[in-house]
Amino acid sequence: FILYESRSNLITLADEIKVIEDYLELEMIRYNERLSVSFNKSLDAACYRITPLLLLPFVENAFKHGISETRFESLIQIDISVRSGQLRFCIENTKDQGQHGSNGGSIGLMNVKRQLELSYKEYELKVANEDNLFTVNLLLKVESQGEREWAQLGGRTPLRGNTHRLHPAGSFPGTAIRMRRCHLCH
Repeated sequence: FILYESRSNLITLADEIKVIEDYLELEMIRYNERLSVSFNKSLDAACYRITPLLLLPFVENAFKHGISETRFESLIQIDISVRSGQLRFCIENTKDQGQHGSNGGSIGLMNVKRQLELSYKEYELKVANEDNLFTVNLLLKVESQGEREWAQLGGRTPLRGNTHRLHPAGSFPGTAIRMRRCHLCH
């Protein structure tokens, strides 16, 4: 994925979520019982597209500046939702009190900020470094592949079928993605 898909200007949000899930599975093997992960996803359509590897650096930072530097049990909470073209991504990780974490000055966060500036007109990024908790909130206007094609179809809706509850392979319990299938993406 990283070698081939990241060369594209845009990928589906579902592909980015799969990369995050794979990364989390590897880290859960590494940290075992020391780590609890909650990953909640809610998408109102499957065709949303984002810049490749836009969200993964936030997850990597949660491990690098949080989990790997703590001696105790750790928690990572990730929430991704998209409603009417507005993506909300929130990640929180626990950290030891007094641990500096990253206040947006790490190379990974600086690169993501630059990527956001270059690729998106409308976004809001908030980074909070509290005593025991590090939080990143990203709000981002995203476009679905279907929106571009919608005009070309003369206004016919590109979404068909009912809403399905999907459980991606290798997903954690309680991490279902709610989405409608888009015939333009598949």
